[in-house]
Amino acid sequence: MNLTNALPIGSDLYGEHYEYQIVSVLGQGSFGITYKAKVVLKGKLGSLQSDMYVAVKEFFMQDINSRSNGQRLTGSDSAMFQYYRNNFKKEAENLSQLDCPQIVKVLECFEQNDTVYYVMEYIDGQNLDVYIHENDKLTFHLEDVLDALQYIHDRSMLHLDLKPSNIIRLPDGHLKLIDFGLSKQFDKDGNPESSSNIGLGTIGYAPIEQANYRREDGFQPTLDIYALGGVLYKIYTRTNPPSASSIFNNGFPEKALLDKVAGNIYLLNIIKKAMNPRKNDRYQSVAEIRKDWNNYQEQLKSPYNNPRENDVTSKEDKKSSLQIEKREDNKQVKNNTPAHENKTFAKFDKEVKPKAAIPCTDPGIHKQDAVKKGYFSKLLDACQKLEDKDWFGWVYILLLVLTEIIIIIAINNSETYYVGYFCDIISLSTISIVAIACYFVYVINVSSTKYSK
Repeated sequence: MNLTNALPIGSDLYGEHYEYQIVSVLGQGSFGITYKAKVVLKGKLGSLQSDMYVAVKEFFMQDINSRSNGQRLTGSDSAMFQYYRNNFKKEAENLSQLDCPQIVKVLECFEQNDTVYYVMEYIDGQNLDVYIHENDKLTFHLEDVLDALQYIHDRSMLHLDLKPSNIIRLPDGHLKLIDFGLSKQFDKDGNPESSSNIGLGTIGYAPIEQANYRREDGFQPTLDIYALGGVLYKIYTRTNPPSASSIFNNGFPEKALLDKVAGNIYLLNIIKKAMNPRKNDRYQSVAEIRKDWNNYQEQLKSPYNNPRENDVTSKEDKKSSLQIEKREDNKQVKNNTPAHENKTFAKFDKEVKPKAAIPCTDPGIHKQDAVKKGYFSKLLDACQKLEDKDWFGWVYILLLVLTEIIIIIAINNSETYYVGYFCDIISLSTISIVAIACYFVYVINVSSTKYSK
């Protein structure tokens, strides 16, 4: 900040109602310098120093003006200076008509030092832009900015320069809107009152149509809506948003933002929709974006918070999301299908039918085949597909295990291959009859359960 252009500390300014003593410099921009000043109460018999502080904004064009003798401005006789000076006074008048808790209040406006000053309430807070960069954990009440925009839009006024540096954050997290230097008042027919042109705004926070505004375009709240999207982008990414032309040509930087919002697609699409380069696809009013913001806040409070849910996507995004969900649902159904619906038992019955034995005279080899070609591997596969509640299926498997044990015992107690083969046939015949009976009882039980539901 070039403090050589600022008034010396301790300088006195004389308003119509009060006197002000400069305490410090709060900020400086292209069209003005803002000071913190103490209110001095003066009467006919003397003056009193108060503990009341105000913010005093001085009209000072950085590229044109300089100071002589430390206070008086030079270069104030140019046509350009006079034009913007009138706009500066108009800003003070517009602010003085606003009575909103979320907007800075104006006390008075006066001329001195060949320029114009207006006095505002002093807000003991921090510039939101500075707050974003100096704090790791951010807390703020966006509803305050929404209320402020709703208030001025209801009165046919546009801010036209909404950005973090024009928002003050109070210690309790509440926000106040300041700097109405580019604000424009419109009449009841939607025409700008002062001139047909509007300010260009700030790159990253101004949509494309703001630079090409024409008088016949009328009152467009979507200009401030775009800037609000830019403010949210800055809050969550801690970087300035790309220019509107960059978004128009290269698309919205979804991936960069999605990484910063912890994959919350709902929040991503609120910002994306607010900053849509096509004004007709943007939020058309503060009420619309407030609705989605409130839904997002409720989503955060919900114990069943699902950041992938999205009600503000475009039709194309919704179609894509539905296709993804459909594929996931198909996988879920396939994985969660009950054992009897997957026909596990039917497949198992087909696989356990006895096969013709291979002639062999070595009982040792036969015992190995009985184990290797037995039903243990198939039993394990079937067990993995069964649920605990399918107790008929478990009985079925238990009977097969007992059969296997009987076969092995018979083989170990027999000296010839034919005895084991005979035991195998008898055991399988018996178990097949019992298994078929259990299976039919199981099917009847499942059917009756479904019917009762």
